[in-house]
Amino acid sequence: MRFLYKNKWYLIITLFSIFLIISSVAPLPIGFLDAIWKAQSYIISGEYHLAARSYFDAAQKQATDINLWEQAAYYSLEAGNPETTIKYLEKCLSIQNVHPQLSQTGLITFTRAYLQIDGLSKALDVLQLSEDIHGLSEDILKYRAEIYSAQGDFQNAITNLSLLEQLNPNDWQLQYQLGLLLATQSPSSAIEPLRKATKMNSMIQKDIDLLIQSIQRASYFEDTAFSLLSSGRALASIGRWDLAAEAFRQAIIENPGYADAWAFLGEAYQHIDKGGDYDGFSDGLNEIQTAIRINPDSLAANSILSSYWKRKGDFGLAEEAMLKAIKQDNNNPILYVELANIQALSGDLDNAYHTYLEAIKLSPNSPVYRQHTIEFLLAYDYQIKDGALPLARRLIIDFPSDTISYDLMAQVLIRLGDLALAERFLENALKIDPNLVQAHIHRGLLLALTSRREEAYNEFMVSLSLISDPNDPMADQVHRLLEIYFP
Repeated sequence: MRFLYKNKWYLIITLFSIFLIISSVAPLPIGFLDAIWKAQSYIISGEYHLAARSYFDAAQKQATDINLWEQAAYYSLEAGNPETTIKYLEKCLSIQNVHPQLSQTGLITFTRAYLQIDGLSKALDVLQLSEDIHGLSEDILKYRAEIYSAQGDFQNAITNLSLLEQLNPNDWQLQYQLGLLLATQSPSSAIEPLRKATKMNSMIQKDIDLLIQSIQRASYFEDTAFSLLSSGRALASIGRWDLAAEAFRQAIIENPGYADAWAFLGEAYQHIDKGGDYDGFSDGLNEIQTAIRINPDSLAANSILSSYWKRKGDFGLAEEAMLKAIKQDNNNPILYVELANIQALSGDLDNAYHTYLEAIKLSPNSPVYRQHTIEFLLAYDYQIKDGALPLARRLIIDFPSDTISYDLMAQVLIRLGDLALAERFLENALKIDPNLVQAHIHRGLLLALTSRREEAYNEFMVSLSLISDPNDPMADQVHRLLEIYFP
C-alpha cells in the first residue's frame, strides 16, 4: 500500500508549508515548532516511536489539529504500538465537529491498528466510516476482503475481492487469492482466475495446476459435495488448511451425511490455529467422531482418527483405528507403513519391523517401502546388521540408478563402522545426482568422523547451499552437526 507518509521529504515540505501558513495566522504555542522539527528528524533516522511522541507533543499544543494526531497515530503504528494509534485516532474523532474530517489515510491507519489487535468488527466499522466520508476505495476493498476471510464470511470476501480485481485485472496476487476463495465455495468458478494468475506468475504454476486438476476431475461426477471435498483436499495439499476447512464445511452443508467431509474437516482443524473459529473452537475430534458415527467403516475417517490419536500420543487408540482402516483396504502399503510407524512410536519395534515387511510384500517392485523400512531401522538403531544391511544390498541390486538407495547403504555402513566402503557408496550417489542433499550431509559426517575437518565443513556448507527452505528438517540436521563438530 502506498501512503503519503512514506515519502518523507514530500511530507516534511508539505507540513512545513502548513505550519508557515498557520504561523502567519496566529502565534504558535511555545515549543510547538521544536516538536515538529524533532519529529521530522526522527522520521529521517527511522526512529518512529520518537517521531510519534514528538507529534503527540505538538498535537497537545494544537489540540484541534487533526493532522498532528494522525501523524502521531501513523508513526505509533509504524513503531509497533497499535493501542496508542487507536487512542490518538479516537481523539481525532472526538474533535471532528471542530475541525475537518479524518483523512482517508488516517482511517486506513485506524483500520490497520485494529487488525493488529484482532479488532475485526471495529476495523469494519472504521472502513464503513471511511466509505461514508471519502467513498469506496481500493484500500477499503482490500481490507474488507481480508477481514471477511478471517471471520469466515467468504461470500463477502469474494465480493470485495471481485470488485478489487476489476480495478486491478493485471494483479496476479488478486487473481490467485480470488481463485483460492472461490475454490471453497464454487470450485468450477475458481479455474478462470487461477489460470489468469499462472499466466502472470509461473512460479505458482505447480500448486495451481494441482488445484485445477482436482477441480476438473471432480466435476465429471456432477456431485457438488464431492467437488468441494476434492477442492478442499487440494487446498490442504498446498498448505491452505484454513481454506480447506471452509471447503469441507461447504461440502457438509451440501450433504450433512457426508462422512468423509466430516473426517477431513476434523483433520483440517488440527492444522490451523483457530480451527473452530466460526463455530466454536474444535480440535477436530468431534468432527471425526461424527464421521465414524455416519459410517463406521469409512477408510478416510478411521485413517484420520488414527492420525489424531497418534498426534495426541495415544498409540493404542491410534493402532486400533488404523487396523480398522486396513480392513477396508488391506492391499494398501501406505496404510501398513502408517501402522508400523505407530507401533514403532509405542516401542513395539519387532511388530513394527514385520509390518514394514508386509508393506514391502504388497509393493515388491517399488524401492520406496524398502527405503522406509531401512530408515525405520536406522532411526531406532534396530536390526542394522541383520535387517537393514541385506535390505540395502538388495536395493542396490534391484535399483542400481536410485541415489537414495546408495545413500541409505552408506548410512548403514557408517552405523556398522565400515567408513571406507560407506564413502564409496556416497561418491556413487553423488556421481548420479551431484545435488542430493542427504548424500552431502552424510559425506560431511563421514569426513568429520575421519578427522578431515576442512573437507567435512565444506560438505556441510554445500548441503546448506542446496537447501532452499531454511525450515527444511535437513537444514536443522546440518546445523546440529556443525554444532557438534565445529563448536
